[in-house]
Amino acid sequence: MGFAGRPQQSANDSLAETPTTAIFKPEGPLFRATEQAGGPWSPDMLQGSATTALMTREAERLTKASGFAVRRLTFDLRRPAGLRALGLASELLRDGRKAKTLQVRLMDGETEIGRCTALLTVQGAESPVDPFAKAAGADAPPESGTPPPGFAQIVDMREWTFINPEISLYFFGSLWATGS
Repeated sequence: MGFAGRPQQSANDSLAETPTTAIFKPEGPLFRATEQAGGPWSPDMLQGSATTALMTREAERLTKASGFAVRRLTFDLRRPAGLRALGLASELLRDGRKAKTLQVRLMDGETEIGRCTALLTVQGAESPVDPFAKAAGADAPPESGTPPPGFAQIVDMREWTFINPEISLYFFGSLWATGS
């Protein structure tokens, strides 16, 4: 027996019985939210993941043929969205050779519900290198017992206070001593 006394099903059985219902259905230029998009707080309000998914879809659709790839998405959800038809408005904020910034706004009539800002960069060989990526094998593993490069161990510290007690200078002695 499975959860709550229900007969246990295999993964294939449960997938075959699960209806695939869209979260939004297109209605001309608008997208009508279905009951699948409803949130846990109210049956007539959308969950945030549904609204962000709709804005993400639009950003990806607009960049598909441009030769650029979506690298970062930032969402601002301004107010609750109801189970009704919503519109999308997009604008290219920055049009560069190697990077672009695209903004997609989720609209309920004239009211902005949320906003997605997408950073796009070129695809392929010209993609920028990640400045925060570490070279393989740059640091010794912690088991080696040696301090990582640039590590200093403080052995001796003296404080000097001047006439004004709020100003203190600290002097360090034997700053580059090893831990042995």
